Amino acid sequence: MSELKIITYNLWHGLSGEGFVAFGELEPAGRSLRRFQWQLQRLQELDADIIFLQEVNQLAHRADKLAQFLQMDQIHQLDQAGLKFLGWGLPYNLNTGLVILAKKKLKLKKLEGFKLSGPRLSLNQDLMSFQWKELRYALLGEITWNQKKYLLANTHLHHGLEMRPVLEELIHHELRRGQLRGSDAQEFLDQILVGQRRREMEVSVLLKHLNGIRGSIVLAGDFNEEPDSSLLQSFYDRGFVSGHDMDVMTWSPDENRENHRYSKNLQIPIKLKTLGQGARRTLTKIYKEWDARPRKIDYILAQGLVFKTNTQRIMDVPMDGLLGSDHFGLYARVTAPFE
Repeated sequence: MSELKIITYNLWHGLSGEGFVAFGELEPAGRSLRRFQWQLQRLQELDADIIFLQEVNQLAHRADKLAQFLQMDQIHQLDQAGLKFLGWGLPYNLNTGLVILAKKKLKLKKLEGFKLSGPRLSLNQDLMSFQWKELRYALLGEITWNQKKYLLANTHLHHGLEMRPVLEELIHHELRRGQLRGSDAQEFLDQILVGQRRREMEVSVLLKHLNGIRGSIVLAGDFNEEPDSSLLQSFYDRGFVSGHDMDVMTWSPDENRENHRYSKNLQIPIKLKTLGQGARRTLTKIYKEWDARPRKIDYILAQGLVFKTNTQRIMDVPMDGLLGSDHFGLYARVTAPFE
């Protein structure tokens, strides 16, 4: 093999994030399974050597199904499950996480899954989970390619708003219109910074882990940050490169209307406990306007490898009126230096 063909894709679990016995299902009955069949078919057609997946619900079952259907090896790491013992517990429909698949000739093996953020005493394992707040993980694996070892790292960073100029302008617009008080706007901004600092901490933990590993690395996943952010710059400062894909939009509600329609009533992903109803409505409106922007939040990065072509967007063509996720995927080809 003179090159490696790589995919990263967030499958979208389609859950509301709220509930005790079960999380709310955002889609009509059976639609999630139809999307999964769509995903299997498209991934098979693309015939990648390595696939990084996030938000794989029914994790162990679907990881095995993906591996069997695609004739690949798989490793996985649970990241959201609630309270479970031997696979049973609540919420009963939450069992989502990270998967890496690789062609069998690459001899994929799991090195470790480790927590990036969340309560210290919580944990997520296949047979037992003890989780009452959001956890974020990274999954590390290893392949053997052309008689050399290569590290694979898959992650899904904390979801929250990013402090972008467009968001600040939306807030200032509502302040000028008298729809927000200064104190309400400040609480909103403070909570955005909490989420941003959490992602920065997650990246710090991840890079600290990777710094102790010699050799070439492929790192992929859903970072929930845009390409020109300081968070992405921290990867580039450590020697990672991308496939010149700054303008590839993996999150585009306007191009992916049907899937995003099911998420339109989700709660804003930050805590606003002290605000009144009017302020909540205004800030929810700001969030929806901000979130409707097309942007790039998914990445394939490499260290010690060379991108042969620009990274391409994939999983973005409807089949029978259906798209597989609220994200689009990325496809890249990399090679070892001087090959």
